[in-house]
Amino acid sequence: MNTSFPLFSVLLGASLLMSADSMGQSDILDARTNYGVGQTVTVTGIITNDGNLGIVRYLQDATAGIALYPGGDWTSNGWPDPQPGDEVTMTAALSEYNGLLEVGPDAITNVEVLSTGNALPDFQTITPAEMNESFEGELVAIEGAMFTNGGTPISGNSTYSFSANGEDGIIYVRNDNELVGQILPAGEVNLFGVVSQFTFDGFGGYQLLPRGSADLVPTSAINLSTQVDQTNITTTSFDLVWNTDVLGNSIVEYGETPALGNTISDEAAVLDSHRPDTGFDLLGAGDFRRRRRLHRFCHSALCHGVRKPRLHPGLFCDHSRPQRCHR
Repeated sequence: MNTSFPLFSVLLGASLLMSADSMGQSDILDARTNYGVGQTVTVTGIITNDGNLGIVRYLQDATAGIALYPGGDWTSNGWPDPQPGDEVTMTAALSEYNGLLEVGPDAITNVEVLSTGNALPDFQTITPAEMNESFEGELVAIEGAMFTNGGTPISGNSTYSFSANGEDGIIYVRNDNELVGQILPAGEVNLFGVVSQFTFDGFGGYQLLPRGSADLVPTSAINLSTQVDQTNITTTSFDLVWNTDVLGNSIVEYGETPALGNTISDEAAVLDSHRPDTGFDLLGAGDFRRRRRLHRFCHSALCHGVRKPRLHPGLFCDHSRPQRCHR
């Protein structure tokens, strides 16, 4: 009897070594952490995006998220086209594209929609610095973000820098995204989307992928839809031009110190504003603040800047367009 134990032990050890691959992983986190590129996995979860992010679909369960890549159009390859809220299971080999771990496109043997109309996973609130491997493929929210180039048109296949909580991050917008052609918000926004990665050396490169205009949510009831531009600059005046997303009246505050103390206002409710800063001596030094108030609501958005004002006596504001200050 004693001679049979070693053989039994060897067979049991072989069975244990084979069990991980033959039985499959337990969830998406298991697939991400215990399987390598080229190994076949089966993942199941809820789809969190549509074609705004191209053909890649992001799948998330209670443990993690991961990208699904079919290698081409889903339906032309004979698979269903997963949509947000679909519960999907997919079997394929793991691959990596510029740091992003994906299921597919090799060795795809099954893509099945198990159910539709499911609630999406909750957004996890993070800071820009927390966009890392532990959140890759998952829905997140970043609050209180400001874009570096706010007020400019959004182009496809482009990145846009932002800051929030004293940290920097980027979003990436594909050509397919409905955001292309829209104006990048100039005011504070709460950002939503999927954490992705694009890097050539496997390190860093984490970025947020907004899934459409609904993922850029202004925090104010009225917001700049363009930057505040200065035009017609002379030694005694310059014009301020800006647009907002809803009707509002305008107040420009100015003075020789940060305390300001002087104002120009226009109660007309408009989307586009062309206002002067009155009688500034551009050889002096000072500050201005432009406020925009929501029509019929007392909600303001602030735009701060530093210019060089000194008020000259005998000036007035002509409210015809273009508006400038006159002696």
